Amino acid sequence: MKKVCLFRFLPRRIGTKAPLRGLAGERCSERPADDVVEDGLHVVDVVRLALQYRGVAHRYAHAAQGGDALVDLPLGAARHLGAAGQNDFFIEEGGRLGEVYGYELDGFYTTDDFSWDGSKWILNENLTDPTELIKYNNFGPGSLKLKADEDGKFTKKRLGNTVPTVTGGFGINMRYKNFDLSAFFNYSLGNKIVNATKLGSSYYNDTKKGWNLNDNFTLANRYSWIDPSTGENMLKSSYIKSNGLDYTINRLNEINAGASMYNPGSITEMPLLDWAVEDGSFLRVNNISIGYTLPKVFVNKMFMQNVRIYVTGYNLYCFTKYSGADPEVDTRRSTPMTPGVDYSAYPKSRSFVGGINVTF
Repeated sequence: MKKVCLFRFLPRRIGTKAPLRGLAGERCSERPADDVVEDGLHVVDVVRLALQYRGVAHRYAHAAQGGDALVDLPLGAARHLGAAGQNDFFIEEGGRLGEVYGYELDGFYTTDDFSWDGSKWILNENLTDPTELIKYNNFGPGSLKLKADEDGKFTKKRLGNTVPTVTGGFGINMRYKNFDLSAFFNYSLGNKIVNATKLGSSYYNDTKKGWNLNDNFTLANRYSWIDPSTGENMLKSSYIKSNGLDYTINRLNEINAGASMYNPGSITEMPLLDWAVEDGSFLRVNNISIGYTLPKVFVNKMFMQNVRIYVTGYNLYCFTKYSGADPEVDTRRSTPMTPGVDYSAYPKSRSFVGGINVTF
């Protein structure tokens, strides 16, 4: 038996002036060190970890004394996603930085998953109740559904790594007669991006209904509870009493026959989902410059040695599958332990510059 301590790091919430919080909690127990599980992930012994922020190094895992084993270090970086206490990055000795863990989205619950007891919707007994894991606002048909494992449990899975496998750049220079062209490209391959901006507009956040900013939840895509002919909420008992249960179920199925996404108003807390962990690979056309040098015969008549006219474009295009504004992003700068998170990042601007170079 070894003494194993579990630590959790809770970084500052983006967009606030709250002080950066470091060690949020410690739990120690006597147990086999290779049998510790935190949020479904096996924790390994580590010797030391030094996190650097605001110029101060803090050790959250330190050398044990008296023969004690050393500690774990799951990182909780989900506060900006509204899922306080739910870890989305995991670090272990010998592992890679940027390992992302989260849940798999399995669409939404339908009317077949529930029964009506006269006052509320009851989940069928053969399905695992998710309400202990996620805070639901109106649990019923159309609510977010997580994918369960073979045992019917909701467990986190590795969703990828946010650190690029390869990064680099290359350039070209060409000249033809009096024309010249230069270009520079940079690229990143093999990394994921946590699109926290998309997650942040995918649930009922306090009193703010911001999912209209997310085109994944248009009326054509999201599951709707509202009867368009009356404007009433079809999940409420008043609607069911007035129209009957059979009519309500048929009406819900009819209106949502083409729905592909859950109703974002069904949850008030958003865990990290595979739906928001996207391919972050890209190839960016960083800049292209085209110039023309005037003929010497013409230039010499004006008592000049050389005249070159040019135009340069910056950030002209980015080839990527990432749905966010810019794949070259990292907004979690309060700690280097959670790279590759995109939360309300301002995209790079595109600009053009023209000029004339004159040599006398």
